[in-house]
Amino acid sequence: MLFRPGVLFPILCADDLLDLVDKFKDLKSKGIGRVAPWFIPASRYQKYTGSTLNINDDSPEYWAALKTIQDAADAVGISVILHDENGWPSGQAGGRILKKGGRKWMRQRLQPTASNPWNTEPLEKGSINPDTPQPDLLNPEVGATVVDFVHNKHKEQLGGSLPECMPWVYADEPTFGGIGHDPITEFIWTAGVEQQFVERYGYSIEPFIAELTDQKRTVLARKTAQARIDYFDLLAYLFESNYLRPIFQWCERNQVASGGHLLLEHDPRCFMEGGCGHLLRSFRYFHIPGIDSIFQESHPHKRSHHFPKYASSIARQTGRLCSSMPFGASSCAVTPAIFKWTIDHELVRGINLFLPWGYSPNNDIHYQWSRPVFGHYGPLWEYMDIAYNYTARMSYVLSIGKPECRTALYFDMRSIWAGEPWKSQAIEAQEVIAQSLLETQHDFDFVDDLALKQATVSGDAELVVGNMSYDTLIIPPTDWMETAAHKNVQHFIAAGGTVLSQGTPNRPLIRTANPEQMMRVCKRISQDEALYFIVNEGNTTINTNVLFDEQNFPQRLIPESGEHDAVHAVCKNGMIHVPLKLTPWESCVLRFAKNNTAATNTREKSKTALENWSLGIIQETIIRDKKIITNTTDSIKFLSGKLGDWSDFFGPNFCGTIRYRSQFELTKIELKNDWVLDLGNVKYACSLRLNGTSIDRKAWSPFHFLLPSNLLLENNLIEIDVTNTLSNLFTSIEYQKHIESIYSKEGARYVHQLKPWEEATRPSGLIGPVTIQCKTVED
Repeated sequence: MLFRPGVLFPILCADDLLDLVDKFKDLKSKGIGRVAPWFIPASRYQKYTGSTLNINDDSPEYWAALKTIQDAADAVGISVILHDENGWPSGQAGGRILKKGGRKWMRQRLQPTASNPWNTEPLEKGSINPDTPQPDLLNPEVGATVVDFVHNKHKEQLGGSLPECMPWVYADEPTFGGIGHDPITEFIWTAGVEQQFVERYGYSIEPFIAELTDQKRTVLARKTAQARIDYFDLLAYLFESNYLRPIFQWCERNQVASGGHLLLEHDPRCFMEGGCGHLLRSFRYFHIPGIDSIFQESHPHKRSHHFPKYASSIARQTGRLCSSMPFGASSCAVTPAIFKWTIDHELVRGINLFLPWGYSPNNDIHYQWSRPVFGHYGPLWEYMDIAYNYTARMSYVLSIGKPECRTALYFDMRSIWAGEPWKSQAIEAQEVIAQSLLETQHDFDFVDDLALKQATVSGDAELVVGNMSYDTLIIPPTDWMETAAHKNVQHFIAAGGTVLSQGTPNRPLIRTANPEQMMRVCKRISQDEALYFIVNEGNTTINTNVLFDEQNFPQRLIPESGEHDAVHAVCKNGMIHVPLKLTPWESCVLRFAKNNTAATNTREKSKTALENWSLGIIQETIIRDKKIITNTTDSIKFLSGKLGDWSDFFGPNFCGTIRYRSQFELTKIELKNDWVLDLGNVKYACSLRLNGTSIDRKAWSPFHFLLPSNLLLENNLIEIDVTNTLSNLFTSIEYQKHIESIYSKEGARYVHQLKPWEEATRPSGLIGPVTIQCKTVED
């Protein structure tokens, strides 16, 4: 249960709180282990989300609703995450912070005048919801009041054992800057910074203010750049000390986990705009540091980046779990295969706890303003248990033991703070080195100045950072490393440690016959076992021989089912050689342990393509009265058809499930062999029936089905039910022309942004080719 994924459970109307036991049973049956109720009241977010919810923070209705949710969760056996804000971003307490503190607690920016260099003015507009000003999270009074208004109030109202009823407090995008309020262009300020700056750094920032606030200046003098580094270092310290730390310490006292994610943690070019000061330092104040992966920040056709490692590095070094909230505002183009690719992308980079976006309590299309939100009305919902159970099993196995990671990469936040040209140089160097490490099958963690200052050097010349030890440290050229960190690096070098300024160590976790730039790998060690997770993130098949520095033979774990298989492998020259074929986006888990035996090799003996198809509608999903409705066909009418996009038969906007039928014959001699049905390309999930008996379901490639020998006949009927996404529905002309009337201006902006992604997933159906293959043991 611990590793079952959770879902964000948005509540936009009173009906969302009805029949919660049934809704939670449905979620649990799909593999969900926790829910994060997300109250979005109309009083603050109606314009943005279309909410009609009349339940405000800290009202009798709110506490009654939360108790209803908890009772339903207890009845079903799932847990509840406290989403700490009615809406987002965290730190507002539903608007009550500014009601108490007024303008003096509002975020401030420095606006120096000739007579007053410390003149400030409040930022009237919010960073996310422009109508909602946000509090100054650098102000210690604000942080203390958030703890009092949010955390203490929940403890008081919930009663009993808080760890049992609310084991995880989730923060959503707390920021002292925020989108539209870049701390550089706005020059974020808070009371007393000028005095604290002098006390902390021994000089005044006043002589540098004019140059720092000059928006026309792109390159700073070196002394001014140092002042800017110190300015951001101080803001980061205040954010950590005055906001993150009080919440972290409250959670520790009450034995609950603080978790969540910050803002814009996917791109180092946006770190300052994200308004968390120093990303890695902030992550240390989460028991479960996390990331947000929205707007397809990771995508198989778009981007294979290292950014999950910012959070997972801190989690590894502190011995904690690491979470992700993927898929927000990523559209209905999140097919099951893309769902898995994204989960794999983050798993192999160290994430091991997931809160996928999201679940809709009802079928109103207003919930689709930031889709995907999965639910019973969606045609793919019946396959989501495959995705959620896969996520749970992989989260579990990749939390066992300890990661095998001996390389650290310096995270040069101080150069980013310094501005140009140091910022671009540091980011480019980090991107190139990180990508090279991934493409050569090395694992690595980030270390920042704080980690280097606090690290110890072992007798084996290893740099020990918390729970992790590194024998190789990569430091791209930098002018701004802290003196104490630099001294410890020199101590590491003197002890025999390896420090590189570029390139990668030639010590990959695995070796392949040829370079495989799209292959990713991580390894975990537990007692006498080794576990490898290998991912093909590319769009072409990888077919290679993989060498493992292991003594035992592997077995392949199958996370979709929880089963395992023997693997064909041989031992040569002290290495285990495994022939490995991974189709696009496929992954595998290999467990090396004592008493494993190698499987015999098999080969394809014959392949026969299936022809003569007929197609019929099983279910169709439509929009009626702004509701998503699924109609089931009572009597299937089959048409003579062919493989490929089904739009030629059912129209370009068809959304639902189509049944494909075909037949094949086997001789009595052939019935003695093992047969596999290969469906080729399927868009996007399918189930198989053989001679009237259900065989299996698949949500991603390879779409291979072993045909049970006891069901095979001389004359065989196969029926394949194929289901597509909601993309066809939401890219239809009928839906598109009503977007402005359905959603608010802000919500419609999201929907328009999603359209190109959804159009790319309109082709639907059994694409094929479909073949039956005879498998035989190789001599």
